[in-house]
Amino acid sequence: SWKFDASGNIIAPGDICFTAEFSSSSLSNVEARIWVHKSALDIIPANFSWGGAFDGAGNGATYGYANILPKTPGDFYTGLQNSASTWAGPFQLIRATDAIATSYIAGQFMEVSINLTKLGIEPGNIYGNYCGTPFRRVLIKSRSSTSFTSELKDFIAPFRMFDYPLEAYSFIHYFCETMPETVLNVSNPNPNYNYRWWTNEGNILGSNLGDSITVNAPGTYFVQQQRHLQCLPDETDSITIFFDTNCMVLNLEIRDLEARNLGNKHMLKWTASNNQLASGFAVEFSLDGTHFTHVADIDPRPEGGATHYNFENSFTLSNIPTVYYRIKILSSARAVSYSNLAIIRNDEKETESAAPVIYPNPGPGEFRIAYYNNGEAYTKFEVFDTYGRKLRKGSVRFQRGMNNSEVQQLSGLADGAYIMVLYLESGAVSLRFIVSK
Repeated sequence: SWKFDASGNIIAPGDICFTAEFSSSSLSNVEARIWVHKSALDIIPANFSWGGAFDGAGNGATYGYANILPKTPGDFYTGLQNSASTWAGPFQLIRATDAIATSYIAGQFMEVSINLTKLGIEPGNIYGNYCGTPFRRVLIKSRSSTSFTSELKDFIAPFRMFDYPLEAYSFIHYFCETMPETVLNVSNPNPNYNYRWWTNEGNILGSNLGDSITVNAPGTYFVQQQRHLQCLPDETDSITIFFDTNCMVLNLEIRDLEARNLGNKHMLKWTASNNQLASGFAVEFSLDGTHFTHVADIDPRPEGGATHYNFENSFTLSNIPTVYYRIKILSSARAVSYSNLAIIRNDEKETESAAPVIYPNPGPGEFRIAYYNNGEAYTKFEVFDTYGRKLRKGSVRFQRGMNNSEVQQLSGLADGAYIMVLYLESGAVSLRFIVSK
C-alpha cells in the first residue's frame, strides 16, 4: 500500500488503478485510485488531493482503493478511440465468440495516456530519480458497468513494463585448438536502451558499446543495460567463452547395460562407446540402489569404437529380492564415471509377473523400467503431470524374461512429479516418478 509521512509526503508507493470510461466515440473520463490503509485518508497529501471515494473488500474494510485528484485544475489524461477498422497486431484478436479476428472494429480499440506529473505521483519528483519507473507490472480488466465496485469481466494477465531482462548470447561457447573472432550479442535488445561491455581477462575488438561486440580471446564478458546514459545500469549479465588447445571430442560411456537372471547367476552385458579410451571397468552391486559394493574388475578389450562386454556374477544373491548393478568406468585420462543402473528382481525368475519398477527414481530424465515379462511385446504408455494433462506417449519393448528397458520418450521433461500409465496385457498400471536434474 501507499504510505505517507505526517507532512503528506510519499514514503512508499503501491498499487495504482486507472478506470477509463469510453463513450461511443471518445474517452469520457479517467479515475485514478491508489491502494491505501484507511487511516491514510486523515493525512493531507503534499502532491495531490483525495477525491472522497474509498472502496475495499466490503463495508468497514481496512484497506481499499481511494481516488486521487491533481492539486491544479485540468485533466491529467488524454484518450483516443479508433474511428475505423484497425489492425489487431501479430497475435490477432479473440472475440467473445472465440472467433479469431485480424482487426478491431470501429470504436473497439482505445488508447489512454496519463500525466503522472500533473497527478502528483511522478517518481522523479518524489524521489529525485528521473530514471525511476512509474510501475513494473500492468493488469487490464473490464467491468460490467462504469461503477468501480461492479463485477469484473475479462482481463489481460500481468505483463512487464520498463522491466526488460538482459541476456548475453553466443552461438558457440567452447572453442578447440584455435580461437577465432567471435560475435557476442544481447538477446532481443531494446533499441531504446544503451549497452556497455567489458572484460577482465578477455579481449574486445573495436567498440565495447552496442548490443553486440567481437572478441578474440577466452574469458568472461559482462554487459550492462541502461535506459539512458545518465541513468545507473538496471541489469547486468555475463557470458564465458572457453578455449582448449588440446581438445578431446570423443567420450567414453556405457550404453545398454542389462542384467538378467541365469539360473542362480546374474548375467550382465553392456556396450562401451569409444572403447579405445578405456583403462578398465569395475562391476558394482547394491541392495538399495544407493550404497554399492565392488564385485569385480574387468580389463578393457583391445578393440576400438563400440565394444560389447559380458560378465557373469556367480556370487550368491538369489535370496535377495532386488539387486542393483552399475559399471564404474575408468578412462585412460584418469576420469571416473558411472553407467546407468540395471536391476534384477529375484522374486520374478519364472512366470511371476510383479509390478514394474521405474528407476532411477528420482532421476535426471533417463529412466528404465524393470519388469519380468512372459512374452515379447511393445507396450504402450502415456505420461501425465499432476494436473492430469497428457504430456508424452510412446512404447517400450519388453523381451521374454527379466527386462531393464530404456524409456527414450521421457527426455526433456522439466523437474517435477509425473505419472506414467503403462498398458500391460494384464491391465493398466500407474507408475509415479520424479524428474530432478
